[in-house]
Amino acid sequence: VNMYYTLDGSEPDSSSLVYKGQLVITDSGTLKVIAMRSGWLPSKIQSFHFEKASLRFTYAKLDERPDKRYEAKFDSSLIDLAKGSPDPSDGNYLGYYGNNMNAMIGFDTPVMINSVTVSCLVKHNSMILSPVLAELWISDDSGKPIQRIASVSSQNKTFVKEGFKQKIILKFPKQKIKYLKLKLVNPGKTPATHESRGAKSWIFIDEIVPDLIQRVSGSSG
Repeated sequence: VNMYYTLDGSEPDSSSLVYKGQLVITDSGTLKVIAMRSGWLPSKIQSFHFEKASLRFTYAKLDERPDKRYEAKFDSSLIDLAKGSPDPSDGNYLGYYGNNMNAMIGFDTPVMINSVTVSCLVKHNSMILSPVLAELWISDDSGKPIQRIASVSSQNKTFVKEGFKQKIILKFPKQKIKYLKLKLVNPGKTPATHESRGAKSWIFIDEIVPDLIQRVSGSSG
């Protein structure tokens, strides 16, 4: 059996690169892999998305436990840089059934950042919805919110059968941050557009990543 792969998002086939036991990925991108053997049908294509993280949180603490079926690695799951797949049972997600997620995140020493990205899974036919509200607060070392610095609202207006990954990007003025408090609000119930209207809803979270986005200003002349 030979394993063929691509790193540019294209579909792999027998003319693609052959996996030979070691693969080093240094930049953001999508790895797609297929197994092929002469006289056999090829395997399904497996897809893995990687994002290069220049910064990472070193501390995470959940206020409430997720559902026991979807605890992943508990607190550390939020900051281990391990992204989940479209499969909600892959062991990388924290799942909250009808409840919100509240977490304290931070660094050992203050770090200059201006955005935080929350990675979620949305899979409507499994009752997994997008959080309807994400709020980010500066907090003290006990986790008490002091000042709200960003919020993003989201809707689940259209029923989407296939699962997909969602990024919630919370932007704020550049500043040194040590501790933050993040709140993700569960819709509670599926909306009228859902095929199971009014059913209890999930939110699934796999990663929280800080960043210092460099704003590029153009010039005229």
